[in-house]
Amino acid sequence: CTTDDMTKFEKYKEEILPNKRLTSSLQQALKEAEGHLNFDEDDQSACEHSYTSSTDLNVSEILEMNNQLQFQKEKAETSLKIFENEAEETFLNFKTEIEKLNEKNSILWTKNEEQDKIIKNLKTAHSEQDKTLQQLENDCLSKEANIKRLRNEINDHKEILRLEKSLHTKQMEVNDRLKADGERMNIKIESLTAENKNLQGKLDSIYNRTTNGANTVHKDACEYSKAATDTELDEYVKQIYDLENIIQLYVDQLTEKIKEIDYKNCIINEQADHIETLETVWNCDI
Repeated sequence: CTTDDMTKFEKYKEEILPNKRLTSSLQQALKEAEGHLNFDEDDQSACEHSYTSSTDLNVSEILEMNNQLQFQKEKAETSLKIFENEAEETFLNFKTEIEKLNEKNSILWTKNEEQDKIIKNLKTAHSEQDKTLQQLENDCLSKEANIKRLRNEINDHKEILRLEKSLHTKQMEVNDRLKADGERMNIKIESLTAENKNLQGKLDSIYNRTTNGANTVHKDACEYSKAATDTELDEYVKQIYDLENIIQLYVDQLTEKIKEIDYKNCIINEQADHIETLETVWNCDI
């Protein structure tokens, strides 16, 4: 086994033996070749040592040992050759597989780049969608705020309509009350006017009767004074004065009553004017 053989063997050993994809026969052949080489080196060293240290070793034994060494060398070379062939075939298979893997890797790399582009485009689209969603969310919030504001305005408008309806109802009630009060005032005015007219008639009648009575009394007094004594005349004059005082008192009472009726009539007229003003204002508001 030469140094070149050993170098080649070590090369194959380092490159191929650690690979787990070697066939079992190739691994076994490699181990046997390694065992033969190691045996040859050990035996050769042992033989050299035995040859130098022993003096009773004959030539036939040395030849036999040499033959064994030669046989072991040939066997090792055969195993090594088998190993080289299998290793070469395995190496070519590995090379073919590696080329296929490189081709697949290139295809996968191309697909990976395409997928990276797709992912980048998807990220860009996702970012745009995020912006769109954010814009939609903002629009929704704005519309929700507008809807809430409109709902509040509608509620306020409903409240205003309710208040207007209530106010209109109250205005109608007030108008009805004012109309009824006006009618009652008119009736009262007519009643007071009639009463005033009646009292005025009574006053005129009293005045006429008083005037007629006074004239009659004066006439009677003149006639009575001719025949009556002074005492009778004084008593008669006193009765006349008393009667005049009673008549004047009654006239004063009637005058106060007429003044009171006129005052009430004035108040009623003012209230009627106020009611008419209120009716005008309410009608304008309605």
